Amino acid sequence: MVRQSPAREVRGFAFSASCWSALRHWHLLHARPRPLKWPRRIVSVTASVLLTTESCGEEGGLCRRIPRRASRGRCRMEWQRMGSRLSEVLGLGRAPVAVTFADDLPEGVEAPKCRVCSAVRMAAEGRILALGAENSACPGGSHYLGLRAMEPERAAALREFLIGGEKLLASPAAIHRMQVLSKARPPLGIANYVLFSPLESAPVRPDVIVVACNAWQGARLVNLLTYETGLPMECDPTGAFCRAAITYPLVTGKTNVTFGDVTARRSESVPEDELYVCLPYGDFETVLRSIDHCGAGAPLS
Repeated sequence: MVRQSPAREVRGFAFSASCWSALRHWHLLHARPRPLKWPRRIVSVTASVLLTTESCGEEGGLCRRIPRRASRGRCRMEWQRMGSRLSEVLGLGRAPVAVTFADDLPEGVEAPKCRVCSAVRMAAEGRILALGAENSACPGGSHYLGLRAMEPERAAALREFLIGGEKLLASPAAIHRMQVLSKARPPLGIANYVLFSPLESAPVRPDVIVVACNAWQGARLVNLLTYETGLPMECDPTGAFCRAAITYPLVTGKTNVTFGDVTARRSESVPEDELYVCLPYGDFETVLRSIDHCGAGAPLS
């Protein structure tokens, strides 16, 4: 009968003989490990712990305790921590808003009938809510977020609103140019819902982060974004708030800076000195990496 070696403990983690042998093998090679015969699937290898999702075939073969940082919740906690860090460093008055496109919603999310600009404001104040084709109250916002195509009757009503009502554009030709020349085409059919939540408590990974800030905070954000590459930004602040703040970074994958349209600012009582820096999630990670190295990430004096 083959004698089994006793389990070993390293920093509170119990390993079978197979797992221990694999760990030593990795340390000797100092290289990325290849899949071994004992563990059926390797999830993560760190300098001190080999983690597997399935038993290696021996009693006690699976590590008996998995660190929290290797759990499924790690990424979720990561973006929540990122939101807290950014708010603290920049001294933001309102929470950055996480915007996520999804076919299904987390349990318990409210779905009030409101406009996109209202949803962003409510999320910045702490609420978690969702918009779909049925409860999005603004035809333009529903179209720009890809929730519903713009029917001819609604398009005609929107033109009348922009030209004769709010007087934001001079003619149908001006509206047409703004729509067809924009890089932010409506992502029709991308998802059933758009989820809005404070980044610090976002239940799912965001696609876009909308940061309401003043000019000083916005300048620091832009500097943090360009710190690593020095690449100039391409911005499109014109048009509807929802298109500039959400559709543009979602569709182009690039950060946008916008003031929001006049109608949205007036209806939501936006402070005169407030603007919006709107980042796709990848750019947001870049900003957080730069905080400890860039002068724009220094604490407020």
